[in-house]
Amino acid sequence: MGDVSTLFELLASETRRKLLVMLCDTESIDVSNGLPMRCTAATASSPTTQRTASSRDIELYHVHLPKLEAEGVVEWDRTVGSVSRGPEFDAVEPTIRLLAENESTLPGPFY
Repeated sequence: MGDVSTLFELLASETRRKLLVMLCDTESIDVSNGLPMRCTAATASSPTTQRTASSRDIELYHVHLPKLEAEGVVEWDRTVGSVSRGPEFDAVEPTIRLLAENESTLPGPFY
């Protein structure tokens, strides 16, 4: 990864932050059905939520994962639909953990 500006560019998206926080706690994530989200069964089945989830998935696959992969922060196996820590993940993990652990002091939600 290049520099601090690149790090903050990667952290500018809530979707990328959520993915990176998840990878702090696990080696890989199944994204074959999109990014795992917390929601109730009632909201998950609503047409609005489904449409929103679909657009989130499109962004995930065409914007967020390619950007993180290009910086070496994640490795994305498109054939099985999994994302794992990339060779540069160790460079961003301390910052991600620091921000996530101090979320209550931030002006808004971190992830």
